[in-house]
Amino acid sequence: MKISEKEYQEFFKDLEFRNTAVPSTGELFQMPLVGEKAIQMAAFYTASRSKVMDILPIPELVPVELPNNQTILGIVAIEYHKRNIPNYSEVVVIVPVKIGESVAPPTLEDLMEEGFGGCTLFVRHIAVNTRIATIVGNELLGYSKFQADIRFVNMPEERICVLEDGGEEILTFSVNSKVEEWGDWERNTMSVCTYKNDRIYRLTYKSQTRVAADHQPKGALVFGPHSLGKILDGLDVAKQPVMTLFSPYFQLISDDNNLEVFKP
Repeated sequence: MKISEKEYQEFFKDLEFRNTAVPSTGELFQMPLVGEKAIQMAAFYTASRSKVMDILPIPELVPVELPNNQTILGIVAIEYHKRNIPNYSEVVVIVPVKIGESVAPPTLEDLMEEGFGGCTLFVRHIAVNTRIATIVGNELLGYSKFQADIRFVNMPEERICVLEDGGEEILTFSVNSKVEEWGDWERNTMSVCTYKNDRIYRLTYKSQTRVAADHQPKGALVFGPHSLGKILDGLDVAKQPVMTLFSPYFQLISDDNNLEVFKP
């Protein structure tokens, strides 16, 4: 939803923090986990629906259905500059889905609505570049994060993200970062989910941002020789995105109290 700049500035007002222990180490971290300053880039591509369904862990995760056996797959990269844990970066490969037996597949129109029209973003892969981000995400917020190397390159008209593991490239993608005019301030409530331990871990969180008023979906995508890169390359992902986002105004609030764990 659209908000005022004043509302944007008051996003974290009245939050009450508490110390929460990571089970494996006993380390204490603040919840909710907040991101006060971050640069977000994202790109959404068409991909083979049947091949994407092959890498979804259960049939109750139903992806978007487009003509010609196509679906939507997204790649999101965030560089955090101010969090209440040590700063880190992350790269996420997501598939918008509806959850349930015999549910109608989400549509492209759903994704254009606020909060992706009630879709859940299934997190197929999520990489971070610090130990703390890994254990907090996995043990408190329900993710299945792995640690990798992430770097960003800023060019005059594009921002590039490179994801590597042990010196081997997984993927590189870029989005248009040239902004002539900024659009409205926006706030959304969204859900992401991970499947592990035979259960769905669904986290609902709040975020806000400001993106370009007329952002052009330009960018590049290359998958590397890493085994994960080869898996993603096998999904017939289009090399040009259907939609991209770039914002240095991204903020979010993640709270383990908003984590649901259930059997599909």
